[in-house]
Amino acid sequence: MSVPLRIFDRNQGEKLRTQIDIDRNRRVADAARAQVYSDVDSAYATVNSTIVLLKPYKDMYLTQAERVRDTVSFAYQHGGASLLDFLDAQKSTATPN
Repeated sequence: MSVPLRIFDRNQGEKLRTQIDIDRNRRVADAARAQVYSDVDSAYATVNSTIVLLKPYKDMYLTQAERVRDTVSFAYQHGGASLLDFLDAQKSTATPN
């Protein structure tokens, strides 16, 4: 019984080049995946910090602006404020949907 030994394979260079390309593409994919996770973490941290910054405005200043708007609206309806004052009060309490 004899087992033939391969001394030379004509495709050795091409196989090695293909393996190098596969390894490089895996590293590129891993780097892209890591960048996506980093971007998501950064965006989440930004959203959380923005929410923390906006909470006092929403809690205190929005209710204060609504009271001013209601007062100016009452004054406008009874002739004590101008239309521009009324519209300015409406604009300052407009909230985006």
